Amino acid sequence: PLLSVPVAYHHRPKDTPDPALRKLAQVVSLAGRCADVFVDENAASAIADVRAALKRDYDITEGDADALLDDIGKRTREVAPLFEIALGNSSNFEAILKKANEALVDLTLRTQQQAVTLKEQNVALKQAATTDALTGLSNRATFDQFANDALASAVRDGTPLSLIMMDVDKFKSVNDKYGHPTGDAVLKAVAKIFRSAARATDLAARFGGEEMVLVLPNASRSTATAVAESIRRAICAKPINTGTVALPISASFGVATYDKDSPLKLPAHLLKAADLAVYAAKHGGRNCVRVFSLKPAAKAA
Repeated sequence: PLLSVPVAYHHRPKDTPDPALRKLAQVVSLAGRCADVFVDENAASAIADVRAALKRDYDITEGDADALLDDIGKRTREVAPLFEIALGNSSNFEAILKKANEALVDLTLRTQQQAVTLKEQNVALKQAATTDALTGLSNRATFDQFANDALASAVRDGTPLSLIMMDVDKFKSVNDKYGHPTGDAVLKAVAKIFRSAARATDLAARFGGEEMVLVLPNASRSTATAVAESIRRAICAKPINTGTVALPISASFGVATYDKDSPLKLPAHLLKAADLAVYAAKHGGRNCVRVFSLKPAAKAA
């Protein structure tokens, strides 16, 4: 039992039934890991395990642990000839440690590179999940979440929030006459102008088709109207070069605003109001800005 029990339980020393033999099983387990240092192709993990076990179980420092392993290597070289065992350089701990350190440095560099690559992949995945692939604006799901959160904050804090909806005028005729690649080029160019008007706290998104929306937290009706007008002028200032043809493009805008006296207390309310304002702009001759209002005079306009 003095030999067989520790050997039998050296993979799980804590389970050794006889407490008197448990320490021996622990020593045999450690001895096996020490042997791995001299036989494993990659000894770095074995060295780390031996250092950790010696520190944990015997309070032996890393330097003393390495000295112990070096001593094991030297004593092994002394005794090996008695058993007619040719060791070569496998028992030279200094050489093993040097190789292990080189492997550890290489592993650290590869791990760091993998971490960088993983971070870049996560950023790319997040962007793909939140961004419209064609225009580079935020997608509809991102807009929905942002609008919900922004409006909830506005209601809670008593601050205004405005929504601008834009619809490219006669976009179907562009696709029909010049083809979808040209239509896509128009949307990309318009989206670039649209996005440039957004502040750091705003969100510009593609709502669907040729419709785009801009959420402006803490922006009054007059501020949002001025922003919409500046975008409108920038779009129609000069023809858009699609690569094959330069096309004069315009857009119609609708503005809706939540403030403390507004009944528009849900994102769906703001969207509907902005959509009605766009509808008014379309029927008012296109290429203009209309502001939603519950006042009859404003409706007639």
